[in-house]
Amino acid sequence: MWRGYNNMYERMAHPANAPYFSLGADDWRLRYDYDLTLSDLLQKHFLNSSKHWANARNLLHRTQTYGFNMDIMAAAGAASIPEVETMLFSKGSENGYKLITSGAHLYNRPIISCETAVYFKRAYMTTPHKLKLTFDKLFSSGVNQIIYHGTPYRYFPEGYPKEGWYPFYNSALGIDFSSNINENNPFWKYISQINQYAQRAQYVLRSGKPHADVLIYYPFLNYSEEVANPREVMIAGELKDTEPSLPAENKNVAYNRAIDTEWLKQIMPLIDELNQLGITWDWINDASLQELSLLHNKRLSIRGNEYQSLILFQLPYIQLKSAENLQKLAKKGANILLIGDVPTQQPNYFNYQKNDIKTQKAMQALAKTIGSHHIKEQAEMLNNWYPSIQLPITYMQPNPTLRQQRRKLSEGSYAQFIWNESDSWQEVPIQTEKGLEYAYWLDATDGSIRVANLEKGAYRYQLPPYSSIFFMVSKQMTEMPLTSKVLYNPSVAKAVATPEKWHIQAGTIKVENTTLFDWKTHPQLKYNSAPAVYTTEFVINSLSPSKRYYLSLGKVYYAADVVVNGKKVSSEVFMPFVTDITPYLQQGNNTLEITITNAAYNDFVGQAEKGEKVFKKLKGSDTMSAGLIGPVQIMEQ
Repeated sequence: MWRGYNNMYERMAHPANAPYFSLGADDWRLRYDYDLTLSDLLQKHFLNSSKHWANARNLLHRTQTYGFNMDIMAAAGAASIPEVETMLFSKGSENGYKLITSGAHLYNRPIISCETAVYFKRAYMTTPHKLKLTFDKLFSSGVNQIIYHGTPYRYFPEGYPKEGWYPFYNSALGIDFSSNINENNPFWKYISQINQYAQRAQYVLRSGKPHADVLIYYPFLNYSEEVANPREVMIAGELKDTEPSLPAENKNVAYNRAIDTEWLKQIMPLIDELNQLGITWDWINDASLQELSLLHNKRLSIRGNEYQSLILFQLPYIQLKSAENLQKLAKKGANILLIGDVPTQQPNYFNYQKNDIKTQKAMQALAKTIGSHHIKEQAEMLNNWYPSIQLPITYMQPNPTLRQQRRKLSEGSYAQFIWNESDSWQEVPIQTEKGLEYAYWLDATDGSIRVANLEKGAYRYQLPPYSSIFFMVSKQMTEMPLTSKVLYNPSVAKAVATPEKWHIQAGTIKVENTTLFDWKTHPQLKYNSAPAVYTTEFVINSLSPSKRYYLSLGKVYYAADVVVNGKKVSSEVFMPFVTDITPYLQQGNNTLEITITNAAYNDFVGQAEKGEKVFKKLKGSDTMSAGLIGPVQIMEQ
């Protein structure tokens, strides 16, 4: 061992630390046993004791069950409400989040919370769009309770700037992280709209039970903070091309064994493959593997939860009891996908030579079983295994931009959360298993529920950039109130007006007769965070009573209040920043007024440049994108 071995922050601060001495090539087994013992003791003496103490007083124990090498999934199952945090697990990785959510699913913990929107070196950068991106990434990973990291009270002590005290940024102490969700936040006036989105989504994601198609065995007792899927957005809370780049000291550091790090890197393409096929998945730990049983329908069962298949990927080792149970299940016809070579060892030190041989024999027997699929290369996966998975909700073509989480609401009724993590519109064509004849789209942004109609043999939805939708399918017609509101469809809408010249008023600064631009490129507005009023005029030569007319704002940094011909239309805080303006238009001349709310960050950088001590650490920093960028268009559909 070494000093700080069990302290996450000590290890992050000194990633080069290593054991002070070596006993031999099998030291790693001793450390594995030590870690597992400490993990068991933590569950017994802290998590279970805390839970029982709280339960006896009609309370629940919510806790973050990670921080050193431990069985994270079993620990999550020992909490009443297991919790993740957006600042950890490689600073926001789906695969890390899912260690906690999978543990909750395996051990039947219905609520999974997250300490949300906290990111290193991202103070003052939290916007409505960023909050929703964070929510959606968490929801698609299995979280169903949002807890804001920071809702500080307002306090204006002497010596502080007009904004008052802020606990998460201090130049003197070197503190710099988000988020200030309180009345001083420029986006506070939109917080109800933001919270209602989270509230509606959480309501669906707490209904019924989680429904994962397959399990993936996770052989380790920690998570490598060095690894994040390169396809993911919002790693470390960074919005690339919008915010300043992450500083070097915020990069992920390697303080884990190379074997853990390399395994996670290697499995990323497989996880991407599952996600793009719409296959829902959870991790599984050894303790749960050893309790797995097989039902009469050949489904794998653990603590009342059913799964179609188990994936064993490039295993460096597996516990002997796990291997022996899997061999028995394979003989009975369990659907097991083994990718890569058969593991030749188990991780425990006791009698390891004999137990390695037993483990290897059990896994070799499993690989030869008819019900199992053993492939050496992942590219073979589709042909060898995918046809054996029956999905209640199927994407008609693979889509690498989608992430999903499914809930089984009742027998023959499902709700699937679908998130588009790309910056472009995506058509989502869906087919359902036979007998599920009633389908609906549930939009958590506005609470609307609409009938999903079959079009050319599929249910089709135009999913905006960085947006989400629930697809609900059932054997019975819903009794929920439905909307007939027409959705904007960019593939059929056409532009009938594109205002080119704008007047901008931001505090005392005026910019007349200008095209749209990013404020960080403008010398007068670069350090300005004041709300800005954009005004323009446009002409509509003819209005058709059979058409709808939409205002598409293009890029908005970061919220827009829309007024057409003197009448308030809506507040747009989420992408795609499109709103129906049909009732507000008139034939001929029209006026358009858009009030843009910016983040406070650029103003603080400007104060730092002027010598304000509170913000001195921001001196020389790049600014965030700001203002209305567009293109702004009136679309006819």
